[in-house]
Amino acid sequence: MTGRALFFQRLFHYWRYQWKVFQTVIDWTVALYIVLPAAAFAVYQYAEWLNGRGLLNGAAGVLGWGWLYVFSALLLCTGFIHTFLLEADHVFLVHAKHLMQKLKRYALLYSMFLSLIKWGALAVLLFPLWRQYGDCTLPAYSGMFCCLFGFHTAILAVHRHRKNSRRTFGNQAAGWLKVMVLMAGAFFMIVFAAEWYWLWPAGCILFICSAFLTWKGTETLSAFEEEVLEENRRKLSFAASVLMLSHDVQLPNGKHKGRSKPFLYPGSKHIFTKRSAYTAWKELFFKVLIRNGGYIRQLYLLTAAFTALILVLPLLVKPAVLILFAIVSRYAASLLFDRITDKPVLSGIKRDSDDYFRARNSALTVIQVICSVWCLIAAILSVLYM
Repeated sequence: MTGRALFFQRLFHYWRYQWKVFQTVIDWTVALYIVLPAAAFAVYQYAEWLNGRGLLNGAAGVLGWGWLYVFSALLLCTGFIHTFLLEADHVFLVHAKHLMQKLKRYALLYSMFLSLIKWGALAVLLFPLWRQYGDCTLPAYSGMFCCLFGFHTAILAVHRHRKNSRRTFGNQAAGWLKVMVLMAGAFFMIVFAAEWYWLWPAGCILFICSAFLTWKGTETLSAFEEEVLEENRRKLSFAASVLMLSHDVQLPNGKHKGRSKPFLYPGSKHIFTKRSAYTAWKELFFKVLIRNGGYIRQLYLLTAAFTALILVLPLLVKPAVLILFAIVSRYAASLLFDRITDKPVLSGIKRDSDDYFRARNSALTVIQVICSVWCLIAAILSVLYM
């Protein structure tokens, strides 16, 4: 078997698995009453934008391209580089190391192609709005998206190197610092360099450098276990997003040999000095929450989505979005609390007691206040500076 044939085989199995998950979640009732009306509404609104109308047409006229900065920053943080490696591939590394390298290289080209399709589709969809409200030339408009594509591939390369390197504080901090520098550079290009015609060469140079560095990284298989773990996580990402609303999820396995202590581990040892049934439930929730990156990521994505809406939408709509976010954040925190405390890990303490419900309401209020204050600060800054 050649590397190309192995790549297409893994790609077929990957998308077949995602399609089966999609079929499990989206049955005919969900498709008929939710998916199809939402798709029709999106197409209708896009047609309205073409005619100078629509829900966000007035917001685009007031904000100009200010909302594009937030949306581009969110897109820069998305995406990943596939490897399509499996745990069983470790058996074939002794005799077929070149096959694994070719598989990773084809997967790299596939990931770069997906990133190109994403930014190209965004440029085409936003073209009608740019034609009405944009103040830059067509070469500068296309060069801006070419430059964003280059920054995106560079961020993907940095994330890949950070995840495959040793999990030390210095390496992780250096990786995140590089990502912040790249995002600051992308922001500078959009805001201050919209009329410069060297956006095209800048994007091409970034893409070539990031692709070359990632291509060189496929020659080594020293981070094989990390790449397999990351690929499995990406494969199950859609299924995990569906299971976010399910209570039938167990506590995270803290005995995984590849799991290192989180950065906030020392600070979570002693949360409450006074011990009681009330503080025991709260301590259990906050300790598991801050030690599990998946739970933090769910709250982060929810907060980031509403923050982007608050920054983009007009002033009169911001209070309604803040109230909606306060309700949604409390509901999401309640799902996490019930999921974490689902198992009888605290012996002798009943879940139907008054202490449990007091601890639940207190923990939910803390999460709700933190998220609401963050979005309130974002709303105030958007009113003052946008």
